[in-house]
Parts: sequence; C-alpha cells; structure tokens
Amino acid sequence: MDQDLTGRGCGTIAVPDDVVGDSCFAEFSKTCHDLREELKFYETLVRYSAVPTFVIDARHRVIIWNRACEQLTGVAESEILGTDNHWQPFYEQRRPTLADLVVENKAADISAFYATHRASCQTMEELQAEGWYAALGGKARYIVFEAAPIHNGKGELIAAIETLRDITESKLLERQLQKSKAELQVKHEQMKHLFHVVNGVKKEWVKTMDCLADVIIVTDENGRIKQCNRALRELVNKPDNEIMGKSWSDILSIPQASEKNFCLRAMEFFYEAAERWFDLRIYSSVDANGAGIPGMLITLHDTTESRWMHSELEQAYSQLKNTHAQMLQNEKLASIGQLAAGVAHEVNNPIGFISSNLTSLGKYVERLREFIALQDRAVNSDTTDREELAGARRQMKVDHILEDIGPLIAESVDGADRVRKIVQNLKSFSRVDEAESKQANLVECLDSTINIVWNELKYKATLQRDFSEIPLTVCHPQQLNQVFMNLLVNSAQAIEVQGEIIVSCWHENGSIYVSVSDTGSGIPEEIRHRLFEPFFTTKEVGMGTGLGLSISYDIIKKHNGEITVQSEVGKGTTFTVQIPVVERR
Repeated sequence: MDQDLTGRGCGTIAVPDDVVGDSCFAEFSKTCHDLREELKFYETLVRYSAVPTFVIDARHRVIIWNRACEQLTGVAESEILGTDNHWQPFYEQRRPTLADLVVENKAADISAFYATHRASCQTMEELQAEGWYAALGGKARYIVFEAAPIHNGKGELIAAIETLRDITESKLLERQLQKSKAELQVKHEQMKHLFHVVNGVKKEWVKTMDCLADVIIVTDENGRIKQCNRALRELVNKPDNEIMGKSWSDILSIPQASEKNFCLRAMEFFYEAAERWFDLRIYSSVDANGAGIPGMLITLHDTTESRWMHSELEQAYSQLKNTHAQMLQNEKLASIGQLAAGVAHEVNNPIGFISSNLTSLGKYVERLREFIALQDRAVNSDTTDREELAGARRQMKVDHILEDIGPLIAESVDGADRVRKIVQNLKSFSRVDEAESKQANLVECLDSTINIVWNELKYKATLQRDFSEIPLTVCHPQQLNQVFMNLLVNSAQAIEVQGEIIVSCWHENGSIYVSVSDTGSGIPEEIRHRLFEPFFTTKEVGMGTGLGLSISYDIIKKHNGEITVQSEVGKGTTFTVQIPVVERR
C-alpha cells in the first residue's frame, strides 16, 4: 500500500510503502519542499515584476495576472484569476489574445486579429504584436504584446505567457516630432520581458531573464545577489562565480547603496566602466501584508540613448526659439516700415503746401520790397506823382498780396499744426519711453493708432468710431497699439475695392472690449482655427510673414485677455479683444 504526501502547491505525490520512513523519503520530501519554495519564489518574482504579465493554462484559464497588469488594465487579479476573460480589458467582443493563439498553435492566424505584428527575435514559437487601445485602464494606450509557450519536461505545451509594454508616451512623442517636421529620429529602447515558467523549472526562468536587455538582479534581504540575468554579466564583464553572493551595490560600484540609511527606490546613475546612464529601480519582494520572500528585485534600464535624444531635442528647440525670435524681429521691422511709409505720406501733404506758401510769401516780400522802395523815391522826389505810384501798386498787385498774406500764413500754421499732431500721435503710438506697464486709456491708444495708419485706411474704407466711456487700466500701451494696428491694417487689406470699418470700444463686467469690424471678403471656416498660428498667412509669398496675428495673440494673452474672431465669407470679419481692467496698485 502506498502513502500520499500532500504539500502546498505540489498536489498529491504517491510514495511506495517500502520507502516510507526511510532516509530516501526524507531526501525526497526535502526535494519537494525545495521545488515548492523555488516555484513560490519565481511566482513572487513575476507577481511583483514591473512588466505587466499574465499566464493562461492549456484550457485558456488565467493562472497569473500580476500587479503591473492590474495597474495597466485596471482589472484586479481577483476578478479575472481562474476565468477565460483575459480578453475583456482589451476588446469589446470575445476574441483570442496572443497567448490564446500560442496555446492553440495558431500563429498563422495572427494577421486576422492584429494589424501590426512581427516574428519574435527569440524563437519562432513566440509572437509579437502592437496597437492602440482606446480605453485600456481608463485611457488610450499603445501596447506592445509578446507571447511565448511554456512546456513541461516532456515537451508538452501546458501554458502560455503574455507580456505587455506600454509605449504610449513614445508613440505620442513620435507623432509630435513628425508633426513639427523636425528631422529627429526616435529610437525606442526595446525592452525584453520577463518570462517565467509556471512549472518551477529554474533553467527556463534564467533563460527568460537572459532575453531581457534591461539588467535584472534578485537579492536576499541583506542585498546579496541570488540571481541575475546575462545583461548584468555583460555590463560588469564578470562570470557568475564572481557575482553570486556579492553585494549588488559593490558590483555596480554604488557605495551609497550599501549604507544602512539608504532608502531610495529609484535613482539615475552613471556607470563609468561602460560609460552608460541607467535608470535604477528597486522593488521589495514582500508585499504590504508581509507575504513573499524577503529580498529585492532591482532593474536597470539603459537611458543613454534617451538622454542623447533629449539633448538633441533641446538643441533643436533652442534653434527653433532663435528662429522664432528672428521672425518676430522681422515682423516688427516690417510694421515699422509700413508705419513709416504711411506717416511720411501724411506729413508730405501739409509740408507740401507749407513749402508752396513759403515760396509765394517769398515772392510777395520781393514785390512789397520793390513797392516800398518806389514809395521811398516818391517821398524824396518832387517829380513822381500819385498816379504813377498808383499804377505801380496795381501792376505789382500790392492789394492782392496784402489780402493773400493772411490766409497763406493761417494755412501754413494749420499745416504745421497737422505735422505736430502727426508727430504727437507717432510718439503716443510708439511710446518708446514706456517699456514698463502704466495706466492708459485704450480709447486714446485707438485714436493715435488710427491716425498713424490712416493712410492705409482712407483709400479703402470709411471709418466709423463707436467709443464708450471706459476706465483706465494698467497695461503696455505700446504692445496694445501694435495689436490695434495689425487688426486695422488687416481689415483694410481684406477690402478689395471700397468698404467700411467700424471700431468699437466699451466696458463690461470688469473688462474692456475693443472690436474691429470690416465689410471685406471674410475668412473661410476651414482656415479660421489657424489664424493665430505662427507663420500662417493667406497672403502671397513675400507679402507677409504670418506673424502679425500670432504676435497679437501673444500680447493679449500676456495681458490675461482673449482675442476672438467671427467671420462670414463675402460679408466681413470682426475681431474682438477683451482685456481685464487692472487698477493701479
């Protein structure tokens, strides 16, 4: 008669009667105990691995659903263990996962279920696939799956293991780089996943860990290395007999990690021997309830390429900022040129008739001088009579000169006053001596800006002002003048032949509103959302930088305000600026 021995996790083992009580039985029992402990150790290793992992048996039942998998999917182990519902976190309807295809030996059907897949870099039996999942764990994620079969000692397939790698951030970064057209190549450090063998065969676990590019170290509670993968041996260039049993901090030359008060769970360090940067993370193999084998799981992820890529991105961003600053300066210079042309035209008109009047006055003075000289001779001579003097007066048009001198002087004074106002408006518009913020009246800013750009407006549109009484506000008047000028000039350019521009200003709910409306061609809806993008312009090449509205948008945002646009093709456009009233402190 045989005797049954039941052990935790081992099932039932039949032992012949003649063996019971013998020393062989004690050795056999110890072997079973060691196997159970080893299986428990590797199960704990997978359960607390940072790599999301699940395992299904030959009947497609979930037998392992580790904590990283819980965090990624939002599905607790207690909800899915022992069921065949491992597809639910990923798909709306039942369909096979990679692990299911491995269990059923249907690798050829992978194309029917995964658009992006490839052969594994390890064995032909392993499968790899990837894709977007809209609501995995409550948000969209891009996941890389890898599944491999698990065989027993007889070579029979008894389970399949599937690991998941969340590379959402990498995918989003890749999209962002492509969108900005930067010639940067994103290199993703492909991480090998931790495979485990449920039957507790140690060699299979070692083989699995050796497939990982990341360094994996398992230590006891004193920090001595019990297990490690090939990546560590290659990194430190030492064989197993010089690594096992040694302190992991000594092997990696991290002296501070051996101190008693060392409590970091993550750090970045530079391994000088290999000249590589690593992201080091430390996980306890004992959970919050004290379950598990005392010790640590240590992973090292090579971040050298990522740091290099980050440096390249910073350089590219710096170059982009410099280019943007240059374009802003060009836009300012273009505005100054346009402003100068308009001011010069406005100044030329009064200067022209002042110059003409001065020329006429010069001629009048010469005639008056001649007539006065003739009068002097008449006074000193008895021969000149009054009729001769009167004839000379008529011939020289002295009376006309005397009548015309007054209007000429008045007209010249008026012209000089117009020039003075233009200069005052120009000074008010530029405010070169007011770099800091100050209290200002936006109606006065609008008036001065309109006067400055009037040459751009008067030939294209009639201008209407609708200004209400508004309070003073602390702002940067020069910058707001730039915004108003951009809006007014854009309105004029939007009118092809002749139209109307209405400028309004009012106070409402603690904010000052300024709107500029035109009866121009309008803006198509499909490009309306791009109006404030830097370098976007609807003008012909060489006619605009595409920075006017972008600069205006930035200025208004710096004032904690908003700028909006309403437009209808063929009828016109209205830009509205809202600036909160800020009182002087």
